[in-house]
Amino acid sequence: MGEKKWTPDQQRVIDLRDRNILVSAAAGSGKTAVLVQRIIEMITDQNHPMDIDELLVVTFTNAAAREMKERVRTAIEKALEEHPGDTHLIRQETLVGAAHISTIDSFCLQVIRNHFHEIGLDPEFHTADQNEIKLLKNTLMEQFLEAKYRAGEEAFLQTADIYSSKGKDTELSNSIFQLMNMANSYPWPKKWLDEAKQVYEITSVEELKNLTWMRKCIERYQLQCKEIRDGYQSLLDYISDMPGAPECRIELLKKDLIYVEYLMEAGNIDDYILRISSHGRFDSYRALKKDDPSNPEIDAYIKAKREGLKTALQSLEKEIGSQTLQDIYKTIKVSQPVAEELIQLTKEYMDLFAAEKRKKNIIDFTDQEHFALQILVDEETGEPTEAAREYTEQFREIMIDEYQDSNDVQELLLSSVSKQSVGGHNYFMVGDVKQSIYGFRMARPRIFMGKYASYSELDSVEQKIDLNKNFRSRREVLDFTNELFYELMQPDLGDVAYTDKEALYLGAEYYDDADKLDRENHSEISEEIRKQYYEPEVIVGSVDEDLLSDLELDDKHEFEAYLIAKRIQDMMKKDAMRIFDPDEGCIRPVRYRDIVILLRSTSSKGEKYVEVLKKFHIPVQVANTAGYFEATEVKTVLSFLSLLDNQYQDIPLAALLHSPIIGMTNEELLQIRATNPKADFSVVFYEYAKNHAEDKKIKKYLDLLTSYREKALYLSIHELLAAFLEETKYLLYVTALPDGAVRKANLEKLVDMAISYEHSSFKGLFRFVNYIEEAKKYESEEGAAEVISENDDAVRIMTIHKSKGLEFPIVFVSEMGQKIGHVSKNRNLIHGDYGMALESIDPIHRVKYNSFYRKAMSEMIKLEERGEELRILYVALTRAREKLIITGVMKSAEEKTEDMMRDMGPMTYIRRSSAATYLDWILPVLFYKKREHYITIEDEATMVAKSVLEMSDRRDKKAWIENLPEVPGQFDFQYPYPYISKYKNKYSVSEIKHQAMDILLEMEDAGKPEELHIPSVPAFLQDQMEANQGALRGTAMHRYMECFDFYADGMASSFEQQLERMMEEGKVTEEQKNMISKSQIQTFLNSHLAERMHCAALKENLFIERAFVFGDKPSRLFSGIDQEEPVDPAEEPLVMVQGIIDAFFMEEDGIVLLDYKTDRVKTKEQLADLYRKQIDIYADAISRAYQMPVKERYLYSFSLGDVVAV
Repeated sequence: MGEKKWTPDQQRVIDLRDRNILVSAAAGSGKTAVLVQRIIEMITDQNHPMDIDELLVVTFTNAAAREMKERVRTAIEKALEEHPGDTHLIRQETLVGAAHISTIDSFCLQVIRNHFHEIGLDPEFHTADQNEIKLLKNTLMEQFLEAKYRAGEEAFLQTADIYSSKGKDTELSNSIFQLMNMANSYPWPKKWLDEAKQVYEITSVEELKNLTWMRKCIERYQLQCKEIRDGYQSLLDYISDMPGAPECRIELLKKDLIYVEYLMEAGNIDDYILRISSHGRFDSYRALKKDDPSNPEIDAYIKAKREGLKTALQSLEKEIGSQTLQDIYKTIKVSQPVAEELIQLTKEYMDLFAAEKRKKNIIDFTDQEHFALQILVDEETGEPTEAAREYTEQFREIMIDEYQDSNDVQELLLSSVSKQSVGGHNYFMVGDVKQSIYGFRMARPRIFMGKYASYSELDSVEQKIDLNKNFRSRREVLDFTNELFYELMQPDLGDVAYTDKEALYLGAEYYDDADKLDRENHSEISEEIRKQYYEPEVIVGSVDEDLLSDLELDDKHEFEAYLIAKRIQDMMKKDAMRIFDPDEGCIRPVRYRDIVILLRSTSSKGEKYVEVLKKFHIPVQVANTAGYFEATEVKTVLSFLSLLDNQYQDIPLAALLHSPIIGMTNEELLQIRATNPKADFSVVFYEYAKNHAEDKKIKKYLDLLTSYREKALYLSIHELLAAFLEETKYLLYVTALPDGAVRKANLEKLVDMAISYEHSSFKGLFRFVNYIEEAKKYESEEGAAEVISENDDAVRIMTIHKSKGLEFPIVFVSEMGQKIGHVSKNRNLIHGDYGMALESIDPIHRVKYNSFYRKAMSEMIKLEERGEELRILYVALTRAREKLIITGVMKSAEEKTEDMMRDMGPMTYIRRSSAATYLDWILPVLFYKKREHYITIEDEATMVAKSVLEMSDRRDKKAWIENLPEVPGQFDFQYPYPYISKYKNKYSVSEIKHQAMDILLEMEDAGKPEELHIPSVPAFLQDQMEANQGALRGTAMHRYMECFDFYADGMASSFEQQLERMMEEGKVTEEQKNMISKSQIQTFLNSHLAERMHCAALKENLFIERAFVFGDKPSRLFSGIDQEEPVDPAEEPLVMVQGIIDAFFMEEDGIVLLDYKTDRVKTKEQLADLYRKQIDIYADAISRAYQMPVKERYLYSFSLGDVVAV
């Protein structure tokens, strides 16, 4: 069938029959195409024909099921074109619509609907959405715990007392939910709960030694000891014969090595503790004597290496701790009553929850699998039921896609309808354990790994086949990925060994033909440039948050987005990058839609990336970010609904009044608030409204509230929403805004949610508001409405999880500098294999502490999460077809990468398991493999420099354009409002200040002799773009004053103590410490102004580093700067101003404003003139916000050592 040429391994997957087959299909290996071809071959087999509905094909998503069904339909239609009279094919074309190609949930629903009577389920049941289920769960939990309190059983009261906090039972209910969720991922939940408490039922230390988790701990300790031992041995081997190696250091290393080998002999915790306690301290690394002939560089190298090994050993000692086996046993037994009560509470709650769902005649997604399992498998015997045997007869083969993401419930369920129970072999599984990234959905990759280990590569009834040719990516992408994962992915972290079998091999040989053709058409593009097209890149941003404002960026995420935007700009230049287009069959320039930016999560960063890229005029779209409920338009409409339910809610009221629906300004809201600053705003507003009923905006709000409260009595919620959007024209308004299509879709989605709610078991406006609140409170993963089209020429931003199964020509894998893994804040840690680890509680002394069991569980969970993060990284890198670019930011990147280069070597278990960020995995491998040419470090100072150079270039071009001769005709057109068009929507105070300074400097320069023109490029750019030490010194001084505690006793003499505190708390770096002038700061601390600040601080009237935003007319803001005459004030735009004030304090008769300056000036008057505009804006902002006059305005000049009145 067809013209496609299959590899030998692919052909075996297509052809083999009558066996269980496990296909390990690497990324881009064409597994879906192979699976579809296997289906086609099976239903068109002339010797053993079968119908399409005799196959059960299970996919991971509905989209995958639709795609596969469509591919099968297309293949059947193509076969019919070749054999138009084939009755069997005609029959398949008819049956394909009813083919069993679906998700596991859909198959389970089919089983339930066909056999509902066998489990006593009402046939009219419906599947509730996740928000309804969450609301029901939490409502029921409140009722359940209230009933338990009323019953007053001692065991419950003691457990509740341990888990209650500030009068709330959140931790107790969360513990029950945790246990229930884990139990439901197993075939028989209550059996798992009984097994989970077996840890607490042990009766001796010997039983403790043999527990699975304890044996895992010992294995991990032994592995770490072995690695440390190997590290010492390698270091000794390296330096022993090296000329100039200090003999005393060799003896020191040998002594450490003896201790490590002694530690390796330990067989249990007590042995480890005994050996650790007998060791004592490590010998210190004393300086060599002056007359020692040893090589000091070698000595420094030995010291650094030994320090790393010693740190790893000390970390292991700390992890082992000092609790003996007897101590651990006692701790577990003390926790037994609490553990048993928690498990009993979970069982009772599960029964109550199940009964409530039956009462409402609803099921959830967990029920779908468990009800189907009850129908298909006998819980007592574990054997398939009669219903399962019917499916066994019906299905000739069971095919499971994405098998690596199966869990125990799904495995038992699907195997029960296979022919395995009757001695047959018709189980076909395809997946890639390296892409198992759904641990949070309880996926169990060990199921795949278990079969991969037991199945044979030879011809057998249980056979495995590897597909490792990649037909997606260029050789450069594959080589880069292989080099990384040969080092990173090992069985000790993630249970996957990345060997030659798992490596990716080039299958997309068509790239070579396309490149050859492109060379012929574009001979001017050299082979070296072509190599640059496709060679992977690692861009590391070195971030100094004090310099971010120079690039008009708020944080390190925006800085990374800035780096990406600059790189995209470079790509879009003529012939800067060319790619192969399989649809067009040629090499062509890059388009925006060829590019995707992959993030671990888009919920907090996606919109920041959008804002930065749009500043560079790059079209961009975010795929379904979380944070739907944070969208302004959604919050506005929800505020209105909240007010219909209860009008006395401050935040919803202020939000609606300030929205375009009512249109109150900040000043109007402040005016209302000023009438009574202490009472709740809602109370103040309604009192104010009584006396200002003629106010149009107030009347509009009150009329809306009254009208829709009446409508709520007879309209459904979705009708109420639709009417509100229509009457207020709010839907039209948001549609006209930037990203209007998304905003409109968000509101339409809210109406759809109301419709879904109305079909749930809950009714009424009050319940709907709660329904939404529960969705927000419990972190529902609601994303913004999807309006992305494949045809839109825009850069896409999406999560790595969402990208799985997709491919893109150019992939940015970003935010690789972010931390990986997390420390669980849950009181209890739960693991499917190791049970439930509780915090240890001393009920007598009311003390809780981390038990050894919980620490061990935490470490095992952390390692599993690290393994999954490695697989997530693998998925991200393998999305790229042509170009792969990894980005990340870190502080002091140059220093850290130099440390990595000095510490080059294989990626040991300790190094991999302790990595803090993805870059801690990626960069050391590249240095070790001598691939540092992939890496580019971009620091902010350099980016600022480039920005200034570009600005200078633009100024030169502007001057050239202005000198062009006039062109008559249509170019004479003058925009009627040039004054308006020259202003931006938002300014920082620094921008306005710099414009004022420029005017002042121009005035000072007037009348001076004309000098030779020098390009406006700062000196630091002309001198290798080195960092401006003056600016850094100023930053350090400001940082000290920002962190200075004016409350402190003896404030004026506390310089040293406060600096030491700042260093300990990480608020000031060592570099900044060296730039802080003690004498200059001490002069300020001795001043009368500092004493006034101290007094204000004691009264809590001192404010440090306060940010502000306000709106004003340009004629006010740029007074004295802009010399042009303004237009009509009514047509003058409102611009936003933002800034941060160093310090101000309140006294009885007004506010005192202060700004620190480190500029080197000659006179006070000069400094005052330079910063007068800035102080004017600060004073205006403060007086508006606090409704108090600014009575005094000062600069403090550290250079002059004096206060300057402005």
